[in-house]
Amino acid sequence: MKVALTNIGGSSPGTKPVSISILTAVLKQKGHEVALFDTTFMDLGFRLDTEVSDELRMFKAVDWGHHGLKRERIDARQEWLRFLDREQPDLVAASAFSDMYKHTLEFMKVAKERLGVPIIVGGIHTTLLPDEVIKEDCVDAICVGEGEAALLEYIDALDGKTVTRTDIQNLWIKKDGKIQKSPLRPLAVLDDLPFFDYSLYDRRQFLRPYQGKVFRSGDFQDKRGCPRRCTYCAYAIINTEIYPRTRVAMYSPERFVEEALYLTKTWDLQFFKIFSEDIFVRHADDLAKISELWAKKVNIPFTTSGYPIAVTKKKVELLKKMNCVSISLALECGNAHYREHMLKRKYTNEQFEEAIRMVQDAGIRACSLNMVGLPRESRKMIFETIEANRTIRPDHADFGCFFPFRGTPLGDLAVEDKFADPDEIKNSRSEHGNCILDMPQMSRDEVHGIIKVHHFYLYYPKVMWPIFAFCEKKGRWRHAIYRMLLWMDSSLKRLGIDPKDMARKIHAARRREPSSRAPSGERPATIRHSEEVG
Repeated sequence: MKVALTNIGGSSPGTKPVSISILTAVLKQKGHEVALFDTTFMDLGFRLDTEVSDELRMFKAVDWGHHGLKRERIDARQEWLRFLDREQPDLVAASAFSDMYKHTLEFMKVAKERLGVPIIVGGIHTTLLPDEVIKEDCVDAICVGEGEAALLEYIDALDGKTVTRTDIQNLWIKKDGKIQKSPLRPLAVLDDLPFFDYSLYDRRQFLRPYQGKVFRSGDFQDKRGCPRRCTYCAYAIINTEIYPRTRVAMYSPERFVEEALYLTKTWDLQFFKIFSEDIFVRHADDLAKISELWAKKVNIPFTTSGYPIAVTKKKVELLKKMNCVSISLALECGNAHYREHMLKRKYTNEQFEEAIRMVQDAGIRACSLNMVGLPRESRKMIFETIEANRTIRPDHADFGCFFPFRGTPLGDLAVEDKFADPDEIKNSRSEHGNCILDMPQMSRDEVHGIIKVHHFYLYYPKVMWPIFAFCEKKGRWRHAIYRMLLWMDSSLKRLGIDPKDMARKIHAARRREPSSRAPSGERPATIRHSEEVG
């Protein structure tokens, strides 16, 4: 059977969705033909995440055009029609994120009208809101939870290889106007799955920016799942209602390194992004095995993420031995009371700082992840988050707007409090600078203004803060001064003066600690092949 997989609304060049990579491998292993429709470099009417982050001065600038990473003026909807006519798939399979569900559904309706073939939809949105997805006329089946085995069994049913096509674990299937809801199967044993298959991706999806340079990069995972229940995340529901007994499935150390080595050699990789909700969940003995094998066999740099209070000196040192160059830790909100009671993340700012220091002391770039525009948050609380980052001084602070994903506790709270319109949520997408909450104490425009100038609040002297506050709002003169600030920031960087590094050195001096640690992004890393992809 020929199966069409879709990546509708891919918004980060260089990111290869793990779901597509594993489904491609599983389908090919069973002899099925697979085609991929990917809109990442097509025009869908919104900006790439990289375009937003460049505008907000979040990362070191990259010449996107030089690497062919800018979006082409290709109408994604017309290209979809051409794809369907050319490939003539027997089945269309889509994985939907909540903020791209509207667009995904639009493309599935076109596929149903054009070809009349079965359509199956899975992904996080479907798992959280299955009743909403299955009711759509164009959808024949949905997958709740993991999809590898379920998709193969569904294809066998469509091919007539099995007696029934409705009793398939993890699937809800329509038949004769009725919906058959089957129970969930246990989580997959990851070591039993085939290696990821990147063969369907555009060459541009291998190019990932890091610290102003671009590398041939792979996307991989060391596990599935997360033991936490943060209220803004899908795992708050997955861990309580869907997979309450088994929250995390892991690759064995040997298999993890074996697959990373295969991917590196097969696709000539220089870099990895290891998707892990918390790399530190692994037992230290397991991580020690991975570290030893990775250093011997793979030894290319990678980035990953972790949970602050799970960080230990021993585990950080093991990651450093593996050539880990960056670890992201989520502060989210600088107000500890809000963070604990509203986000269900229980740690102090001091504990977060200790985790950042352990990462930095090992010679690894430490990044903090932060959200603004949270439900019931005030301007004062946002500046607590800014102040916390100014005090802690991670090597990089990522700021983005909270998005009320439907089905999550915090997303539902935003609707209950009437801060967010359900229809607007359905028609909006999550991006760094896009707040869709309007609260009595703080409008979305105020949040947008803070996000616009947050780079300056983070890294420039407080004596300049009144200027930044003036630039938050819209207006001719305000915009002119804001443009002058951007020019000043760019000019300093052209002169080799990075305000971020200056702020770090000043902070280190005040803490009476050595400030000779290499500036962010300048730590040596072992890069295979050429250092920069041209």
